[in-house]
Amino acid sequence: KYNLPYSGLKIRKLTSRWGSCSRKKEITLSYFLVQLPWQLIDYVILHELAHTVFHDHSRNFWSFMEERVPDLVDFKKQIKSHKPRIEPY
Repeated sequence: KYNLPYSGLKIRKLTSRWGSCSRKKEITLSYFLVQLPWQLIDYVILHELAHTVFHDHSRNFWSFMEERVPDLVDFKKQIKSHKPRIEPY
């Protein structure tokens, strides 16, 4: 969908973050993502894929994200309102 290269994908029990991307372009995602709305899952995946190009949260990183996520400010607020853990129903 985004045509950004990555070298591997792991799904793990991450409890302090939704995902990460190593300098080797290996992406790790929290399996708790499945509890989020699909739009937020997509946002997290794009965020980590963007780190394959930009290794930090520089102005270039956020410009890249803004070009692809029209409601970026809202998505950032939404993702901060969730925590990677089991949510009670």
